[in-house]
Amino acid sequence: MSLGAAARTVKAGARLGCGAPNAGRRATGGADSAGPLRYLAGVSAHGTRYADLTPPGGPLALAALRALGRQPTAAWAAWGVLLTAGMALDFSARAAGVDVGGDRADAGLWAYSALEDALTAAVSGWALCWLLTGAAPKGRGFGLFVMLLALTELYWDAAAQAFPGDEADTAEFLLGSLGAVLLIGGGVFVLTRLMLWPIGGLIGDSVTPGVSWTRMEGQVLKYFAAVVLLTFPVMLVNWTLFAQPIGRLGVSGSAETIALDRVWSTLETALATGVSAVMWRRRQGATSERLGDVFA
Repeated sequence: MSLGAAARTVKAGARLGCGAPNAGRRATGGADSAGPLRYLAGVSAHGTRYADLTPPGGPLALAALRALGRQPTAAWAAWGVLLTAGMALDFSARAAGVDVGGDRADAGLWAYSALEDALTAAVSGWALCWLLTGAAPKGRGFGLFVMLLALTELYWDAAAQAFPGDEADTAEFLLGSLGAVLLIGGGVFVLTRLMLWPIGGLIGDSVTPGVSWTRMEGQVLKYFAAVVLLTFPVMLVNWTLFAQPIGRLGVSGSAETIALDRVWSTLETALATGVSAVMWRRRQGATSERLGDVFA
């Protein structure tokens, strides 16, 4: 499998690892002192009703699908922007000779990855804020969210490069694969525990990294499992597609393959954002896994 395909597979399972939303906290003042009550009531700051994620019961993955089905029009539009702009970026990269699906991580590939990750972070933040508050994001919180999520996405890109290439011998393959698994597993654990930090800033609730780490106790596997469950069919299609010559991306890929890959990537991001929005609601005010059981 090419490095480009490996990067997409890694990011499919771990997408939205830090900046992309998860769990929540009890608001303690600030611009909106009624924060959690407003969020749980499903009413925006302007009194407009939006997607109500209040019911705490049921599987996390199914709740995420319900949330996405009832998301505001502005969130639906955001996914359309991500699909269109991402596809334009993909075809521009191919025209510039960047081998997106190649085996060599050169400067062109890293530049493409940085632009794609920034685009994903900005659109995800916009859609998530509409899901949680019924209003557009603003201020430094949105900027912090975009920066941290983009850096997180770049981390997954780098982790994917740790997988050995086809030319590696047995020892190199085992060592390289072990290193990649450690990077990915460690990243999933640490970044998921820190999710509350940028998300709190995005919606106007100040959360420190320490508070996020405490309140996300016991939630890593739940979140990751729900994301993988929802995106597994998409990842399976990608694995099948990229195993074939027609499935190559970049300069040697067909226009149909590049466009289809962008559709799958957008769908994965939307699904992960839905899981994150529901997890945020379920962790409102949680201080530990024991207290969190009340919301499970």
